Amino acid sequence: MVFEESLQKLVDNYLAWDKNEKFRKQIEDLVAKNDEAELRARMFGKLTFGTAGVRARMEAGFNRLNDLTVIQLTHGMAKHMLAQFPRESNGVAIGFDGRYNSRRFADLAANVFIRNGIKVYIFSDVVPTPVLSYATALLKCDAGLMVTASHNPKEDNGYKAYWSNGAQLCIFELNINQTTTIQSMP
Repeated sequence: MVFEESLQKLVDNYLAWDKNEKFRKQIEDLVAKNDEAELRARMFGKLTFGTAGVRARMEAGFNRLNDLTVIQLTHGMAKHMLAQFPRESNGVAIGFDGRYNSRRFADLAANVFIRNGIKVYIFSDVVPTPVLSYATALLKCDAGLMVTASHNPKEDNGYKAYWSNGAQLCIFELNINQTTTIQSMP
């Protein structure tokens, strides 16, 4: 099935860029069912930082939380860190909760930071959010990242960023939305 040009381009890009078979299959199934409404819901728009980071349903699509969007968000955060701290980075602390995919998303983020030359301190097990915040300040990291959706439903996950003092970044301080365009880069 071929959809309207802008939707088809997003579907093609997503399928070309996402390497996770589970998420790719979700899009392939929607295409096979000719479910244009659901494809539009998942493909148009993009993840944005709110007052407590990014929270979204774990599904395939550019405005959902999945392997591809975690990589893209982290690339944007890494670019922002390198612009803010042009000297040798003091690194980033990464924590995750026990939610499905949290460890996977934390590992993906760690790989992106490392590829950008940013030192990573990642917890080996589940930690509560305040522990990540404290570790960020204690280790004198430039930033912290916590993969958690807090009180959101189990189908969701989240991406919370912290400054070197352990305080959560707000949208005024970290505008990753300007740093990376989620739909236009792998």
